[in-house]
Amino acid sequence: MPTITKVQFDRWNGQLTNGFQFDLKRFVIHGDKEARKTFELSDGRVLEARLNYYPVYEKYRVVGYQPTLDLQLWYPGHTEGMMISHGLGVQHKVGQMQQKKQYAVLCKLSGVVTDEQIKQIAAAEMKQLNNGRIL
Repeated sequence: MPTITKVQFDRWNGQLTNGFQFDLKRFVIHGDKEARKTFELSDGRVLEARLNYYPVYEKYRVVGYQPTLDLQLWYPGHTEGMMISHGLGVQHKVGQMQQKKQYAVLCKLSGVVTDEQIKQIAAAEMKQLNNGRIL
């Protein structure tokens, strides 16, 4: 399990803009540096936007990593304060494929991806975001 100091967290979090925050939970559990942002919707649901990398495969080999805006809808659970998510969400490519994962690229993209763009993508993909099945 990766370890992190308060100084490292503050430095990594300080490099992000537009309200994105360093995803500490994802780093501690999986070792991945990702940026995360949430929006509370009027019906009580929460839209989560994450900037991360997805591997690009060619003939069963990883040839690079695609920066991706990953959107997920969270619903209030039966227990107060708990949220539930269904399905895989929506993955939207942003930026150019990289040879290796670079947190600096995600930091730059956090300044490019706006709230309006995130909400437009979510509105256009709402059918898939509401689909709880993995297809």
